[in-house]
Amino acid sequence: NSIGHDSIMLVENYEVFDQLHQLTFDLPEGYTNPLVIYRGDKTESRLNNVKAFLDTSDLPVVALVDIDPKGLHIAICCPRLLGVVAPDHSDLNAVLASPAATRHDLYRLQLPGVGDYLRSVAENSPIADLWKLLQQHRTGVVQERWLMAGFKLVIWDSDRFNKV
Repeated sequence: NSIGHDSIMLVENYEVFDQLHQLTFDLPEGYTNPLVIYRGDKTESRLNNVKAFLDTSDLPVVALVDIDPKGLHIAICCPRLLGVVAPDHSDLNAVLASPAATRHDLYRLQLPGVGDYLRSVAENSPIADLWKLLQQHRTGVVQERWLMAGFKLVIWDSDRFNKV
């Protein structure tokens, strides 16, 4: 491709976008040089411009989002979504089981807005296993947690579910 990147990484939160160099990634071959873009918000960037760029690109997309209902919804709405970037199954399950690391309000408050949509995703969707894990724990965790915890981040996708 003409931009010199093998994929696009969409980052939901600006703090993580700004400190991305502090995260540790274990990305598969072919996804180790992503063009990293910030999803945008009301003041920093325009979401419609980001969406227009994603629509015109032909590169696969990975999403670095909060692991909560809204974050999974943001991810699944990305064209050509390959997967979601998060800690592996063991680490993420441990975080979601820890009341000190999670926020039940994220799950409770976001579910009414996107729950029906998430419940309708196909079994082979890149977010399917993450959605199952969220339903099991009924909580969410913001991606800024990965900055503090030092986890190695992998791609959760429909081919490699990062199961134990």
